[in-house]
Amino acid sequence: MLPETRRGSVAEAHAAELNGWFLVNYNPQNMLNSEMWAMQGLGGLQRWRTGSGNFGPGDRGHGDPRNECLSNRGHAPRGSYRMRTPPYHQMHFNGSEIKGRVWRLDDKKCNYGTTVRTELFVHTEELSNHGQDPNREAFRWDGPNDYRSEGCWKVARHENGGDNGVALMAIYWNHFGGRQDTRYDQAVLVACYPGEGC
Repeated sequence: MLPETRRGSVAEAHAAELNGWFLVNYNPQNMLNSEMWAMQGLGGLQRWRTGSGNFGPGDRGHGDPRNECLSNRGHAPRGSYRMRTPPYHQMHFNGSEIKGRVWRLDDKKCNYGTTVRTELFVHTEELSNHGQDPNREAFRWDGPNDYRSEGCWKVARHENGGDNGVALMAIYWNHFGGRQDTRYDQAVLVACYPGEGC
């Protein structure tokens, strides 16, 4: 656990950028049950469940769930993220490991360490046409265990049986002027722990 003064400094450094599109509040007790809020235009009125990293209940014996320097296991580092690396936002991305509706955010060095976390996306588990592949787990959303990732922020295709998962995120992005294939030099996402001021 990081000292309070050091944890707080992360939030202070990014407090001015909370006019980004998405705000993530990490849940240190269960990183697979964190919250992502829509900020642009909606002022925090829309929420999605999100997971980042591979620490859920019962996983504490495998490392510190707050260690964002654990490549391919820890959650994405706290702080603000711009979108300056292709493919930016895509509705029908066709990557080898991630497909469908994606937001590709910048690489980021972990706080208080030297590890640079790379290939950071907001995404779900689906095909490029938004369908499901019954034979490949990476492209098929089965339930809560699919919030696990190697550091990306994972969002369900459909929350609670409705259309308020990644589909609603894409609608929200487009409605408030978000574009595909476009570089964003301002903050798109800000992530923090509870009590950090964001």
